[in-house]
Amino acid sequence: GHIEDGSLGVGRLHQIAAVFSTADDGSMALMGRYKAIRIRCINCTTVTSERLHFSRRHTGVNLKELVAAALGEMGLAIEVFGAQWREANERQIVDQIKGGKLTADEVFKRLIACGYINVPWVAPTDTLDLLMAAYNQEPGLTAAHVNMAVSRMAKDNVKRWRNPWVQDELENQAGDLLFQQVYELPPLTKKQAEIFAKAEAA
Repeated sequence: GHIEDGSLGVGRLHQIAAVFSTADDGSMALMGRYKAIRIRCINCTTVTSERLHFSRRHTGVNLKELVAAALGEMGLAIEVFGAQWREANERQIVDQIKGGKLTADEVFKRLIACGYINVPWVAPTDTLDLLMAAYNQEPGLTAAHVNMAVSRMAKDNVKRWRNPWVQDELENQAGDLLFQQVYELPPLTKKQAEIFAKAEAA
């Protein structure tokens, strides 16, 4: 299915795809989930809404039954993602205490410090640099721009990641940010601020 809202700007057309996975050795049940794929950049955001029964594991279900379940829920996945994406295009991430708007740099520092964005084997300061590089390709003021930066970082740095699952994990984190409606962030603690300050001073 496709999602498009002309008011959201150029390059915001998405496709919803069903993705299936299991362990090679049969130790894990078949699992299905949806991904929203932004066609312009082939960036993915995992649809993590609890409303989608299909996002849960199905023990003892064969692939044919799981595909049928996925197709049956496709309309709901489109509806749920579309609603979240529209809201993210209308909201900015603000300071949790003062309510003031935050710069992209400050948003990403706080997301990293709070654990919303965590790249395995990559230092927080390097993660910030990668996020800002991705963000600067499509800068903007909304939560959707934050989501686009995370998903772009995941895809654009595939060769940098230590294993192939890092991209999936980052797409999941992008989905969590979107579906948990992370629009307020606490200030950095003194210790958290020092991590980034040391890198800036170097």
